[in-house]
Order: sequence, then structure tokens, then C-alpha cells
Amino acid sequence: MAAKTDTESGRLPTDEDWRVPVRDSESETQVIAGMSGRLVVLREHLGLSREEMAERLGISPIAYAALEKPDARAWRRRGVFFLVKLHRATGVSTDWICYGGPWDGPPSPVPLALGGSPLPGDPGMLA
Repeated sequence: MAAKTDTESGRLPTDEDWRVPVRDSESETQVIAGMSGRLVVLREHLGLSREEMAERLGISPIAYAALEKPDARAWRRRGVFFLVKLHRATGVSTDWICYGGPWDGPPSPVPLALGGSPLPGDPGMLA
């Protein structure tokens, strides 16, 4: 089966196509470090262990632990669809994971759901 190409350019996607969008002067390293930190905040907010969070996301505990460290390779390995999976498994907004708040809004210290409201802390509500 042949790989799909970008319909506009006719080329195959490369690693550069999967990079996290960076706003203003932030480097990719800073964005990844922020995402890793917010992943820890999210897990703790939901009251889950690393193993429980890994199970909820359908990945190994070792793979999950790498995501909690600011390891860009671990995030790239998961790809952009991991953000969708993270949203579906926890209800968290992908904007909050990537940027700490809405794209055009202030950062939030608590996980946000879609629409910018605080995410419930009870993991049973999200299952």
C-alpha cells in the first residue's frame, strides 16, 4: 500500500510536518517541557498513578514515563494523534496540553476541558 501524500503539495509528510506548533519565541524544547509538565499536572488532577494513566491511554508505563519527562523524541514518536487520544481519554483540551490554556488566552494552572472550563477531577466522570 502506498503512503498518502499531502494533497496540496503532492509530497509525503516528513518529521517537520509533525512538529508541535510553537508560538512567539518559544523553542520546541520549551513547548515539549511545558507539555510534559502539564501531563503530570493532569494525571495528578485526575488522581491517577502513572500506570493507570498509561493504561487509560493504551501505552506502556515506560512509554508514558518518557512523556512526563521533557523528551521530544517520546512526544514525536506518539505524533499529533496522541493529543486526540489524550483528549478522548481524559477530556482535557488539546490547547491546554500544548499551551497551558486557550491558544489566545492566558495560561491556566488547572487542566481545562474544551471551551475553557476547568476539567472535573473525578476520573470516573470521564470514563
